[in-house]
Formats: sequence, structure tokens, C-alpha cells
Amino acid sequence: MPENNHANLWIIRRRIVSLVLIFCAGVIVYLLLRGDDIRLHETIANGVFLLAGSTIGSYLFGKAWSDIKNGKNGKNNNCKGK
Repeated sequence: MPENNHANLWIIRRRIVSLVLIFCAGVIVYLLLRGDDIRLHETIANGVFLLAGSTIGSYLFGKAWSDIKNGKNGKNNNCKGK
């Protein structure tokens, strides 16, 4: 895969992650300001926190996996050590 195409895919992924996190923040703010103190809103808030956490976790895992797969794991491959 060309490097430029790979970079474009990550730009799209970052936008999706940003939109999901903005949505999660919006739902939490709405529930804080307008939501009644009922069990349904507690469940929605828990689900939104899990969605945000899993989105961040999968993004970081995917980025780490991609870096390792492409040889960008922080190790200096040009160094010839003993």
C-alpha cells in the first residue's frame, strides 16, 4: 500500500474517532444539564462512557499494531549492535 494512501486512511480514522468522542461528550453534557435522575439516564451514561473508552482503546491499539506492522515501533533499525 502506498504511504500516501496509508496516511489518508489514518486521517479518516482520526476524524471518526473525534466525531465519536464529540458525540459522547455531547450526550454526557445533555444528561448533566437536562437529564432527570432516572435509571435509564444512568444506563445511557454508562454506555456512552464505555463507547468512548472502547473507541480510544481500539484507536490506540490499531495505531500501535499499524506501527509495528510497518516497522515504526521506535527501534532504530539502522543501528548495528552486538
